[in-house]
Amino acid sequence: MRRSERWRAPVAALPLQALYTVPELARAASLSRGRLLRLFEKLGICMMKSGTFWLVPLSELEKKAWPFWESVQAAEMLRRRHGGEE
Repeated sequence: MRRSERWRAPVAALPLQALYTVPELARAASLSRGRLLRLFEKLGICMMKSGTFWLVPLSELEKKAWPFWESVQAAEMLRRRHGGEE
């Protein structure tokens, strides 16, 4: 996905994790799970299946789905700022 393309809504802040479930990413993007799966397939994002869950590695979001990556970066930056004040 090119950065010039517009997403229909901003992605909600996501915590820093090595793997994300598709439902968790769908909630953050305000999309249905099916729509997000189709989008990820179109973008060529490699997903892993564990039981009934589809998992998406953080590295795939960084390389191919920049709005999710920016969301993770923003949440981590806020966590560090507020964690350092205590």
